Amino acid sequence: MEETGGWHLDRRISLGHLVTTATLLVAMMLWAGRMDTRTSLLEVSLNRQAAVDRRQDEATQQLREEIREELRALNEKMDRYLGDAKPRHQMVPTQDASGGPARGTA
Repeated sequence: MEETGGWHLDRRISLGHLVTTATLLVAMMLWAGRMDTRTSLLEVSLNRQAAVDRRQDEATQQLREEIREELRALNEKMDRYLGDAKPRHQMVPTQDASGGPARGTA
């Protein structure tokens, strides 16, 4: 008796299978080509962005140095202006142990 419900291998190949397989292969090659192009473009973009980042970092560092120099100059001017005056933090009235103003202060 012959079984009719099981699967079997056929030595023949249908034209539909050949066309489908060829189409899939072509589609995969096109996809791989586009991915290669896209990857190359992303690498170029990444290199450009790295160069921009380096320039911005250098500019930021230069601005920081300029700000520090300006602050030093401002501090020197303030020191010359104030002369022998007490620093501001010592001019604030202090409190005695009871929490009230110390004697001799307002």
